[in-house]
Amino acid sequence: MEPVSARPPPPSVPAPQKRSVRSRWGWYLGLSLIGLVLITLIVAFISIGITIGGSEQAAHYPYTVTYDVTFPNSNPVQIGNILIVAIPYADHVSLSVDKVPYDIKVGEQKEITQKQAAVTILGYPLLSFSFKLDATYNGLVDSDASFSLGVRTSEQVPSAIIARLLPPSVNATPV
Repeated sequence: MEPVSARPPPPSVPAPQKRSVRSRWGWYLGLSLIGLVLITLIVAFISIGITIGGSEQAAHYPYTVTYDVTFPNSNPVQIGNILIVAIPYADHVSLSVDKVPYDIKVGEQKEITQKQAAVTILGYPLLSFSFKLDATYNGLVDSDASFSLGVRTSEQVPSAIIARLLPPSVNATPV
């Protein structure tokens, strides 16, 4: 009888295979590249900046996105760098946009501002456009002012960029 150590293993058990050093490095390199791309995308998303400047008259504003918006009663709201304060009443609202007063009746639409915006990612310019804000006063909701806010733009702008302009305190929902 042969010694146990000299016998070949049974055919049902395959011999263990060693991974080559080359395949291990390829695996690590692939994971590293995926991680680098994800980190770059996250940093780029976080670094999106929107700068709003003075008004520049665009020839026309063919693109419109409308939001149902509720402004808190008498609290300043910052949309980009535009300061808006709404004091609602049952039949009208007193609206201050960058210290310019407006009196808007229920159902009335009023252009409240016209500005130029520039979008940057990682400090590089990505998009520049003119926009107008049109507000239609819908009335009181509890003690807050309810509006249909139309954002009219000179260029097609992704809705995610427009949504970044609207702070959470205004409860904006796209229509």
